[in-house]
Amino acid sequence: MAKTFFAKRIPKGTEITAKTLACVLKRLRKTEKRHGQMSRKTLVASLLLAAMYCVVERYEEAEPLLKRCIATAKNRLPQNADALSWANALLAEAYGAMNPIPEAMMVSSEAKPLSRAIDPSAPDPVFEALWHLAMSFEAKGDTENRQRGVAVALMALCWSITRGLYRTQWGAQALDYLRLHFSSYGIVLDEWNWLVKHAHLTKYDFIGLLSIVLYNADLSPVSAKSWMKREPRVIEVR
Repeated sequence: MAKTFFAKRIPKGTEITAKTLACVLKRLRKTEKRHGQMSRKTLVASLLLAAMYCVVERYEEAEPLLKRCIATAKNRLPQNADALSWANALLAEAYGAMNPIPEAMMVSSEAKPLSRAIDPSAPDPVFEALWHLAMSFEAKGDTENRQRGVAVALMALCWSITRGLYRTQWGAQALDYLRLHFSSYGIVLDEWNWLVKHAHLTKYDFIGLLSIVLYNADLSPVSAKSWMKREPRVIEVR
């Protein structure tokens, strides 16, 4: 069954998502070359890209990255315990989506004790990486990179809401950073509340949601505006 907003996808939303992922993959290759495959920086960059693949449901591409993250993280514990926990959890999610149930159950059983060992007050490495990536795109200033920045910021919001990270003290602060960021695009008050409500990816399609946000942030092509009519302070999805 298609998720809500799947029908709201526009070509620009799909294109921006694909180009953003390709750009992050290119950055990962540069990080590997500069710091080596076993470094913490490469581990976080790999986990970031894998998490982004999971957000857009490209699980087949996330799987090999996550397996490598797990192997790398296990070699350097406890400093990589946070990355190991998320890599296991995401791999279990990927297997569940691809329907190899035995593998999903096995990885999930490994992920649970790892997640309990993580300090809930510690910043989440995936969210932090998403936030810094969004800001790096934003800083370039041109329209295409601003669109990428909005896409990654939306991924960060969806990651926080879907994973329940906003319930922690640092997560609540991170959510406020995102609120301020989206307010710079005119997404405030009722629009912001609407966006938070619909950022849970178990129910809503990311690219469809991004397509709606691109219009409301005045970053989509004119063709999208012909069927996504904006009204003041209320995100319109019809």
